[in-house]
Amino acid sequence: MSAPCSAAPRPSRRRPLLATFSAARAVILVALVLTLVAVPGAQAKSLTGDRVLAVLESVSDKAKYSQLFKSLADRGFQITFKDPSTSPALFEFGIRTHDHALLLAPTKPLKGDLSPQSLVSFMRAGGNLLVALSAGTTDSHKDFVYELGIDVADSTSNVRDLFQADPSDPTLLAANGFTGEEALVPASMSQAGAAPVVYKGIAHAIVPEAKHNIVFPILSASPTVTGAKTSEGAANKLQLVSGVQGTNGARAVVVGSVDMLTDEFFAKQVKINKPLPPHLSTSTSYPTSANKAFATELLKWALHEKSVVRIPRFSHHKLGETQQLDMYRIKDTLVVNVTLQEYHDDHWQPYLVPASSSSPIYFSAKMLDPYIRQPMSLVFTTATTATYSLSTTLPDTYGVFTLAIDHVRVGLSPVHHDELVSIRPFRHNEYPRWLPVAMPYYVASVSQMFASVVLVGLWITRKHVPAAASGADKKADDKVVDEPKPVVADGKVAAASASAPVADRGDGDASPVVGAGGKAQRRKRKN
Repeated sequence: MSAPCSAAPRPSRRRPLLATFSAARAVILVALVLTLVAVPGAQAKSLTGDRVLAVLESVSDKAKYSQLFKSLADRGFQITFKDPSTSPALFEFGIRTHDHALLLAPTKPLKGDLSPQSLVSFMRAGGNLLVALSAGTTDSHKDFVYELGIDVADSTSNVRDLFQADPSDPTLLAANGFTGEEALVPASMSQAGAAPVVYKGIAHAIVPEAKHNIVFPILSASPTVTGAKTSEGAANKLQLVSGVQGTNGARAVVVGSVDMLTDEFFAKQVKINKPLPPHLSTSTSYPTSANKAFATELLKWALHEKSVVRIPRFSHHKLGETQQLDMYRIKDTLVVNVTLQEYHDDHWQPYLVPASSSSPIYFSAKMLDPYIRQPMSLVFTTATTATYSLSTTLPDTYGVFTLAIDHVRVGLSPVHHDELVSIRPFRHNEYPRWLPVAMPYYVASVSQMFASVVLVGLWITRKHVPAAASGADKKADDKVVDEPKPVVADGKVAAASASAPVADRGDGDASPVVGAGGKAQRRKRKN
């Protein structure tokens, strides 16, 4: 029988499909690589996000702020322009639709999703704000900034200054009262001879109840500024620009002059003529104002592009060991290390506490109340980190403690980190055997035991010597007889004669001596 013929192989239909899949995978891979390469250049430098909502009086007004928005776009932000009449939404299904909001429409009321309540919720959700005011600011704007701790009572007219202003217009102030915090404004802007900021707008005050590390001044008004009025109880110091930072890190900047952010004021020439007597009058001029540089620094701070501090590493261990434990013993020596970084201009750098700062980095051990609160010291730095350390003795109290790192400084994001650890008492075999303070008690116990041993030894080893009886005692014993009993004769009781002699036995006990009459009585009874 012949072998069966083998069938000719049919051409495979799966090869073109596999080739198609391979080509598709290659295209997807190339797209992903191009995306990863392109995204870093397009990403914003903000740690919060790149979505910016700009609310203008009219959408066409964005040309007035072209340099401001161009600076934001160059740094990677995606800007959406809206006017208040369109009711721009800040939330959708409870999630933020924008990361930052610039409110540049001070004469339009805040309503809808831009109401004061919605703006407060936006900040609580981590959003950042810049609020610009001017003469004629609406009550809704004033209500919102008052929620932040800023009082704007009079917004009908611009403030004036006859000593630090343009000679042709006293409402064009030359402001240079910058705060001394470099986290907000660079030191170069506060140096002598630096160009001032041209300002035309209203002033405000920080309410006394506001905490200094939450609401703080950025640009203060000169003492010669007039035309501002605040409500009763507000601080007397007038502010032109103030900053607000919540405990969650959200930031807001309140600017009393919306014109300060326009292209016109960016390029405005500054001329200051002080109205003094003719022989003392002075005139100072600058080719351009510091508005552009100041606005850039304001937005960098408000949008989380700088002055953000974080803790990448926190550790603790016993002295002489390296392992971090969840439980320590009372009075253990604990070594605490914390690493800090500061975000500035698109990179992380070591965070160094200025020597002039009154707010060091604190370590605390708390159980309801702080038992330990001590400042930490810088031990070493690298290109991107700074490490602070502390060696301390744990409290003589056992329980569940919170080991916390706290650092609050004006202009910086709040630094807080905590961990729970247990602190146990000594075990039965860990207590010290001898306490120096108890030495008197040790001596008293040993001396008492020694005295007891000596006393018992003397008692046991003593010899017993019986006492010898004297001759007088023997004669007294012979004379002692039994006490006579009453005798009954003929129904009458005969008592012993009261005159019977009594014999003394020598021990103080006297008994009657029975004489001849007693013997007769006994013989008669026997018969």
